[in-house]
Amino acid sequence: MTKVFDPIGDADREALVDFMFAHAPIMMFPLTNLTRYGLGGDSPRAISAWVMKDEGAITDVLTISREGMVFPCCPNGPWDAAAAVLKGCTIKGFIGEGPQVAALRRLIGLTKPAELDATEPAFLLNISKLQLPDTNGFTLRHLSAAPYTLMVKWRADYEVETLLVPEPAATKRAEQQIRNFMATDSHRVLFKGDTPVGMTGFNATLPEIVQVGGVYTPPALRGRGYARVALALHLTEVAIDGVTEAVLSAANEAAARVYQSLGFERTGEFALVVYETPQVAHG
Repeated sequence: MTKVFDPIGDADREALVDFMFAHAPIMMFPLTNLTRYGLGGDSPRAISAWVMKDEGAITDVLTISREGMVFPCCPNGPWDAAAAVLKGCTIKGFIGEGPQVAALRRLIGLTKPAELDATEPAFLLNISKLQLPDTNGFTLRHLSAAPYTLMVKWRADYEVETLLVPEPAATKRAEQQIRNFMATDSHRVLFKGDTPVGMTGFNATLPEIVQVGGVYTPPALRGRGYARVALALHLTEVAIDGVTEAVLSAANEAAARVYQSLGFERTGEFALVVYETPQVAHG
């Protein structure tokens, strides 16, 4: 009998959370959304979930946020069944393991190119194995310690360089993001003495694992190890609160070398796909 995905039922919610935690390196975004916004809520980031089982145990999970971001976690590759779930859904994008995202995209009939279409090497660090660089003379501070206009400029430059966002839109996005980062306390700015020299942050956080994102050093200050110091200090900070692992993806080879120098190990590929205009999946 052909297996299908079933909508998550009340009796399966605990098992769903356990499955997602077991696959946390590729499920940080839906896990964080589930924790903050719940299942079937009104927030754009609230998720709906479908599960596939074998002898009562969850083997594969497909989640989609209310705004249309799809998060596949399907180790067994049931892509026809996943495409059937998504048929008729409005899709804004995909986040997940690179090969899984690619396999699902091929089946659901989206025709327009993505505004952002990146597949990057993924890394994992057990923070107990963090290789701490020399941090003498550096401090890591809340974003409010630096000029707001500078933080907006840095974030806008990051959006243009890393996410390929057009410059006018990048500045508008950056203003909102910096306000959000400050409200959620998710990002930090690195100071050398009294001078801000870099930024780091977490895109998603759970009690035992964080997803690193937004690491940025202005071009004129690159090649001095500031990104490595900033991230190391931030990971040291959260380790005190019980975080034991960190995951991330590297936008380029230079970034990958920084992360590997801190002890991160390559685990595979991570895909991020975002469409400028959401599309309906035809299956």
